[in-house]
Amino acid sequence: MGRPKIPWLVAREALLAIGRGATIDQAAVVAGVSPRAVDQLVSEHGRMLHLEGHKPRADVLTVGEREVTSIDVVYGRV
Repeated sequence: MGRPKIPWLVAREALLAIGRGATIDQAAVVAGVSPRAVDQLVSEHGRMLHLEGHKPRADVLTVGEREVTSIDVVYGRV
């Protein structure tokens, strides 16, 4: 029969806790599941990064700037 599926909202809480820097054990407590379940979630879904308050570097192009550059390249303006 296999293991019961963890609801996505529970899985998300565990993965977000990992993304904020929590250990597997800490994320398990937050989500109310076993550490083994969190370990399996990380294996299945990878790590999620919580980017709240994230500030990009000043020298990185914005999405809009990348689009303009792409258009310029396509039309030979560069």
